Amino acid sequence: MSTVLIQHLKKQPPKALLLDLDGVFYCFSDTPILNRYDMGLEEYLVQQHGLSVAEANQRRQAWFQRYGNTARGAKAELGADPVAMSDHATQYVDYHQLQPCALLRQDLLQLAQACQLHLATNAHQPHAENVLQHLALADVIPPHQRTTICDNGWVGKPDPSYFALLLKRTQCQPHEVLFI
Repeated sequence: MSTVLIQHLKKQPPKALLLDLDGVFYCFSDTPILNRYDMGLEEYLVQQHGLSVAEANQRRQAWFQRYGNTARGAKAELGADPVAMSDHATQYVDYHQLQPCALLRQDLLQLAQACQLHLATNAHQPHAENVLQHLALADVIPPHQRTTICDNGWVGKPDPSYFALLLKRTQCQPHEVLFI
């Protein structure tokens, strides 16, 4: 998150600040985490469902467009277990590539004094936990303030039901939250 945004939020915090995980807590270009995760998804489809690598990649992209994520598409069209699939992909990720940022931690701790911080991610719970642990932020956003794709039947952003769940969990109205 940018310093300018953090300073503005400290001055005028929303009731709840909803934070995405990948791309907000760390920069995509700094680490191949999501590329490794995607490789794990592809390998799962090849090993467990007999797809070729090319077919697995093609279907993953199509499922992302049609269903919003690979796991939900694989469940709908192949009967795949989204938890097993996502757990397999998580094993491919080297989370040690993530480095804690003391400034981000300090800013989030200050924001947590002024508003409710809530993680809102299309990642599944083990991936989110690993990222937060390796960035030394797991204590800043406790488990009861985290919503992962698993919490909404593998339906995530931008589906309206996911945002409705977030509002229910934060006990806020739409105008009281800011989503980053």
